[in-house]
Amino acid sequence: MMRFLGVSTLLVLLVTATTHAFQSPSLFASPRRTTSDVVLKAGKGFGKQPPPEQPKPKKKRTYTTGPTPEAEPQQQLRSIDEQPPPPPPTMAETIPTVEEDYDDSPFPEVELDPNLSQEERAEILLREKFGMKPAAEQEKEKESRRLQKEAKKKELDVSRKLEGWEKKAEEKGDFDLMEALPAPLLVAIDRFLKAGVAVSTVLFVAAGLGITLEAWSTATNSPLPDDIDAFIVNTVEPNFTPGLFVLLGFSVSLGVFAAAQLGSSGSKYTED
Repeated sequence: MMRFLGVSTLLVLLVTATTHAFQSPSLFASPRRTTSDVVLKAGKGFGKQPPPEQPKPKKKRTYTTGPTPEAEPQQQLRSIDEQPPPPPPTMAETIPTVEEDYDDSPFPEVELDPNLSQEERAEILLREKFGMKPAAEQEKEKESRRLQKEAKKKELDVSRKLEGWEKKAEEKGDFDLMEALPAPLLVAIDRFLKAGVAVSTVLFVAAGLGITLEAWSTATNSPLPDDIDAFIVNTVEPNFTPGLFVLLGFSVSLGVFAAAQLGSSGSKYTED
C-alpha cells in the first residue's frame, strides 16, 4: 500500500512538472518569426528597395622599401666598385681659349733724312712707325675701293642681263636687240640719227642753193665774187652727190631704227 502511494505521488509530480514546462516560456528561447516578417525585413515585396550593399573591406598589402638583408651585400659591393659620375663641365671649360703671340717690343726705329721737310718727316713717321696714312691717301684708297665696287656691280649687272637674254632667246626662239640694249643707249642713237638727218638736209639744201646761184650767174653774165665762185666750184659742187648719199643714209637708218623700236616686244601693247 505504501509503495502504491509513493508511485502515484511521483507520477503526479512528473505530470505537474511536464505541464509547467510546456506552458511557461523559456528565458533563453527566441520568439518565432513569421514568413511575412522575414520578407519585409529582407526588403522584398511590392514598393520595397533592396538595402544598399556594404562595400567589402579591401585587403591592404604592405611593401618594404628598405633593402632586404640579402641585397645589402650587393649594394655595398656596387657602391665600392662603381665610381660616381663626373660633374658637368663648367662654362670656363666649354669656352675655347685662343692664344696669340704678340711682340711687346717698342715701335721700330725709323731713320729720317735731315733734308726732308717737317711735313714729310711727320708723314714718314706716321706711315712707318705707327702704320697710319695721311688723309689724302686714305681718301684716294676709299675712292679706288668705291670705283672697284661700282665696276664689279656693273659687271654683275651685265652678266645677269646676258643670262636673261640667253634664257629669253631659248624660250622664245628669237633675240630682241631693242630689248637687250639699255634705254640710255637707245636714246643716244635716236638723237644722233635725227641730228644727222637734220644737218645733212640743211647742208644738202644749202649746196643746192649755191649751185643754183652759180648757174644763174653764168647764165645772166653776172659774175659772183671770186672767193664765193671758187668755193662753190671747188667745194660745193664736188661734194653735192656724196652729201645726197649721206642724207639718204641718215634717213634710212632713222627709219630702220624707228621700225625696230616699234617691232620690239617692249613697245607692244598687251592686255594681261
